[in-house]
Amino acid sequence: MAGGAAVQPGLSDVPFDRPQEAATAAPVWAPISQRVVAIQRSLLSLDTARREEGHRHQRDLEELLLAVVEILDLIDRMKTQDDAPYIDKIGRRIELLLKRRGLIEINESQVVPELVKVVDSRPEADVRSGAVLEVCRRGYRLGDRVLRPQEVIAAR
Repeated sequence: MAGGAAVQPGLSDVPFDRPQEAATAAPVWAPISQRVVAIQRSLLSLDTARREEGHRHQRDLEELLLAVVEILDLIDRMKTQDDAPYIDKIGRRIELLLKRRGLIEINESQVVPELVKVVDSRPEADVRSGAVLEVCRRGYRLGDRVLRPQEVIAAR
């Protein structure tokens, strides 16, 4: 440094001619530094609360979607009665509502462990092992997350 001036680290690049001036300038920054730390803590707290609220919202959404999926299961069972056309119409409307909310039906023709749960298996001639022979319950995904696996009877 020219002229023997010292620069105090952490402060602006204002040179001090005497160490005493540097010592008296440091307390000026202390309240600002404390306020910055307090703001950072507040931001961290808000971010944590936002993430927790997001997780809570996701759980609520998944619970609602699974309840609606159970209604679709009942509709599938009721289709054998005389009201089948009316019941089909209700089912299609519910399926459309679920698709709009991001629910995707799992429709695998082969057993995929992450997506398909085998509830029974049977030998089948001319069918490759692991092929889905019958869907017992439809499965659903919400984005990349499996809400309920497709339940099937598979060939062995």
